Amino acid sequence: MPIGINIGKVIFEDNDIFGNSVNIASRIQNLTPPGKIYMSKTLCDSMLCKDEFKVDVVSYEKLRGIKEKIGICELVIPKE
Repeated sequence: MPIGINIGKVIFEDNDIFGNSVNIASRIQNLTPPGKIYMSKTLCDSMLCKDEFKVDVVSYEKLRGIKEKIGICELVIPKE
């Protein structure tokens, strides 16, 4: 299952979540290949423990409904 993650403000209402951050995470997930974890570059840049993880920039994408291009990064999971 692909995973898309973003950071930012979300709105909780009637057992649902809304907001631009949710929309971006959903669109990132749609770009993510099965078995991979993609995140916004904004999240990647704000990670306090980023030295402990390998993260590669995949691309910069124009996402539907979002004005600016969004940087997309992959969290690289080491193969055991």
